[in-house]
Amino acid sequence: MKLALIAAIGKHRVIGKAGTLPWHISDDLKRFKKLTTGHAILMGRKTYESLGRLLANRRNVVIASRPIPGVETYRS
Repeated sequence: MKLALIAAIGKHRVIGKAGTLPWHISDDLKRFKKLTTGHAILMGRKTYESLGRLLANRRNVVIASRPIPGVETYRS
């Protein structure tokens, strides 16, 4: 199995701020979409909640302590 990790951190090593990304870089979002479309993506519950939806054309897998209706969820 091939596994790839995509991660980013901002200034002061932050990965999020108030449920959103601490930056908005259009080219980053386009690259993420290009790299992940057609593949599985794994995210935590808070990331899923911040998105507000499943990402299209990808197998969305969420790690959470409880099942989320309509979402492929695995216990943390």
